[in-house]
Amino acid sequence: MPQPQPFVRHYANLIWLLIHRPSAVDEQKVAMRRALSNALTRHHEISLIDLNISVAEAAHVRPAPEELPWISELAMRMAGHSVRSLSFEGGLIANDALNLARALTQPPVSADEGAAFDARVVALGLTTIHVHFGREGFVRRATPSVGHAAIAGPARTPALGSRAVDPSRVRTQTGGGLRVMTPMARPLPPGFEESGTPESAKRPPPAREVPDETTHIFEAALHVGNVSRELEQLLARVDAPMDANAAAKQMEEVARAAEQRAGQGLWVDVLEIYRRLLTREEQEKDPGVRRAVVMAVRRLNQRGILVGIAQLLPRRRELRDDATQVLSRYGDTASDVLIELLVATDAAPERRAYRVALTHCPAAIPALVHLLGDARWFVIRNAAELLGEMGVTDADNKLAQTLRHPDARVRRAAAAALARLGTPRSLHALQQALADKTPAVRLQSALGLGTIRNPRAVPALIEVLEKEEDPDVQAALLSALGSMPTADAVARLRRAAEPGSLMNRKPISMRLHAIQALADAGTQSAIAALRAFAKDRDKEVQAKVDRLLDHHVYAG
Repeated sequence: MPQPQPFVRHYANLIWLLIHRPSAVDEQKVAMRRALSNALTRHHEISLIDLNISVAEAAHVRPAPEELPWISELAMRMAGHSVRSLSFEGGLIANDALNLARALTQPPVSADEGAAFDARVVALGLTTIHVHFGREGFVRRATPSVGHAAIAGPARTPALGSRAVDPSRVRTQTGGGLRVMTPMARPLPPGFEESGTPESAKRPPPAREVPDETTHIFEAALHVGNVSRELEQLLARVDAPMDANAAAKQMEEVARAAEQRAGQGLWVDVLEIYRRLLTREEQEKDPGVRRAVVMAVRRLNQRGILVGIAQLLPRRRELRDDATQVLSRYGDTASDVLIELLVATDAAPERRAYRVALTHCPAAIPALVHLLGDARWFVIRNAAELLGEMGVTDADNKLAQTLRHPDARVRRAAAAALARLGTPRSLHALQQALADKTPAVRLQSALGLGTIRNPRAVPALIEVLEKEEDPDVQAALLSALGSMPTADAVARLRRAAEPGSLMNRKPISMRLHAIQALADAGTQSAIAALRAFAKDRDKEVQAKVDRLLDHHVYAG
């Protein structure tokens, strides 16, 4: 294992202590001080790739390096939160380092591609740390502290007919939430000692203004500031009392003004006009006036306008509810727009925003079911995930067929969706998927059966456990058995928790997972089986049993 830089070593130690020894405050302070002392004047980079390489190489070193558990823990936490690398500026602020370490100790959210962790980073307002997410290079840059130059102007979005933006040039955001488009920086040196590298090469390049040719298309839609007087007057006309005779002309003028703003790419204005019109339509009692408002709303039901409003979803979080309200009103048209945008983008934040909006559009269901037969794997994956999130139980047959798709990523998404649906067909399909050739699919299927908690799956879980060799899948199978504690399940868990023969000792990790599953089962027979290991020869097993039994007594 290559000797990590002192900063990496001590920062990893801090995270390990926070997780495994939360009461060891003095040790945590020492690790923190040592890390900071190495980050006073120079930049440091912690790369997930380098951490994994170091852990792999350490497998051949005897005795194992002291820092191996720390580095392994840090690598696991970064991978769980979809963090590719961490960049620490020279003069690292202690609060930044400690708050980020605490954030890394939080449980990751499965399959969210780092979204929950990104939200935590934004909330922390880090000023000396940059977080690089995923393989595509999305970077959550540090928030400039008071006195720093602003790094970009207002965020912007395209007007109708504008040319597309090169995604490789627009991956960066500020910590404050507004999207700032800056060119991607080249990867920095890894987090281990290198010789002959100038200090200047180890510092991240300063953020700089984006050329107008990249950002001008975002200016009109995402402008920040007070509502213009012209827009205020227009909105006042929407809200003003009117009779049926004047309503038709007045609403026609409002709709025309909204179309003009759409042509200029002023999507925030268009959305606000839409919202006011929908509110007036809902509250209006006069049939004649209401009819005029409805006609204005229908006039704006244009595909191009809905595309512009939909593109606000990933860029203006504070407007998502309003945009979703408008889009959910238009059924098929809005559903088609959202699906097309979802299919066209490879940016995780955009995919999440469009997917959430689609869950509010029941009209999208037939199109999503149809997309399960698409030729593109990522389209099928997105459709499967959405059908699961929307709880479309009628799609269980098509999703079960999707478990035969050649791409493992699609099969895994289908398994997760079927687990959400929990129908009898879903239960049968997930049991069949336990025999999938890809461990990730078997793992998802086992987790799904544990979610459904139908005791009819116990025989299949026990049968598969006898042959399963992947440790992660084994753990998921044991956990699933603990979630449906039949007599057979408890008996199998007890057998899995046993140490094995002298010549065929079981891995300690598998025994610990089985013991945890017995505790999760919580039945009298399961607790009795758990007590049988209170005097186990393995100290780690004995300690875990003691903790679980104490917790059971306290909870009881």
